[in-house]
Amino acid sequence: MARFNLELSSLMRSIFLKIIHKIVVCLVMASCSLHSVNRAPDPLFLSGEFPLGQGANSRGENDSFWWQSIEDSTLHRLIEEGFDKNLTVAKALSRVAAAKALFSSASAQLFPQVDLVAGAIQAWDTEQRLSHQLQLGGIVNWDFDLFGRLRATRLARFYDFQEQYFLLSQARLSLSSQIAQSYYRAVEQRLLLELLNDQLNTDRELLDLVRRSFEAGVVSRVDLLQQKGQLAGTRALIPLAEMTLRLYENSLDVLLGGFPDGLSRLEPSSEFPRLPDLPELGVPADLLLNRPDLRAAAAALVSSDAEIGRAIAELLPGVTIGGGARYISGTGASGIISDLVGSFIQPLLTWGERRAEISRTKALYLEALFDFTQLFIEAAEQVDDAHFRLLRQNDYLERLLVRKDIIEQTLEETKRRYSAGLTDYLPVLDTLQDLRSLERDIVSQRRALVGYYIDLQVSLGGLPL
Repeated sequence: MARFNLELSSLMRSIFLKIIHKIVVCLVMASCSLHSVNRAPDPLFLSGEFPLGQGANSRGENDSFWWQSIEDSTLHRLIEEGFDKNLTVAKALSRVAAAKALFSSASAQLFPQVDLVAGAIQAWDTEQRLSHQLQLGGIVNWDFDLFGRLRATRLARFYDFQEQYFLLSQARLSLSSQIAQSYYRAVEQRLLLELLNDQLNTDRELLDLVRRSFEAGVVSRVDLLQQKGQLAGTRALIPLAEMTLRLYENSLDVLLGGFPDGLSRLEPSSEFPRLPDLPELGVPADLLLNRPDLRAAAAALVSSDAEIGRAIAELLPGVTIGGGARYISGTGASGIISDLVGSFIQPLLTWGERRAEISRTKALYLEALFDFTQLFIEAAEQVDDAHFRLLRQNDYLERLLVRKDIIEQTLEETKRRYSAGLTDYLPVLDTLQDLRSLERDIVSQRRALVGYYIDLQVSLGGLPL
């Protein structure tokens, strides 16, 4: 009887394998695809080129980081330290690891699943006789994925992983921008403090000069009081600059993943960098697609597209094959028993649930497409804004320097006329105040120029010009 069972099992296994073989051959010959996934989507309304530019490098031609276009070793060191210690970047890394694990899990579903089984049974028959049986073996189950449901799921998880990877790049790009902006704002305040201290020394020297003239009866007490007011005004600006410097240094501490420690991260030689030559024109439109946030949005769009394929496949039959082999030992028959099982499941009556899932995934795909397109349009706006601000700021700074030269000449002339007794001290004081205010403004506008350069680099996705 046991031999007959084994022969029957062998016959059924042979027949079932032939059926499976014919199904495989049919699928290979047909090579049918239920849903085609676009793995390189474009935004809606994509035109060939913005009026911004010509001849920019693509990421494949130049893969250096944007801050390497600035010769500032302190900035480079701070950004690298931030990449290692910043908690937002660490959180993005964790999301990448989680997405990678989901992709690995989806990939594993494509392969046969093997389980080890073991068991022991004790039972009493009707005559109260005890029997026992031990089993040890393995079971194999394989979802044949006839219409690509598992493959579509795997593709969706892969692009989910890609999305998180690009979001990590975006987090690093954003962090580099924040560090650079805070660093140069701190540099601005340190330079303002140096300028204020120089102005303070000059005001003291002028006060001594006016006091001697007053004591000699050459000038009035009004001139003396005016210069004292100038000195007091300059001294009053110093605490504000010191406070602002401390705030930006604290900001740097937090961006680098630490607590504010009150220690300066600036070098004594920290200055505004000399920027590369600015382009009069910008970049081709497709260069924007190198931005990590846009690449993340494109990956999310492909994932949504793959989910449509998964939902469509859910409507169609599923084929699963399985089998196993077990060694049985105990009361009664002993030996190895093997079996092979196949199932064919066709959804019959789901009351529209699966078709509703298709509609849902298509709606989510459209949402992702609109998000992708909107982000692309906003990226174009950011590039144009940053580029135009940078050019106009450069012109503005040049004109401020021309004005500074004129005011310096005016100051020398008013001093000469005051020393000759041709005017009172008020023209000197007014011109001096204009010069002091302009000098401080030039420091701030130089920092703004660097900030606009950083904004342009970030809006291009971190590609150096």
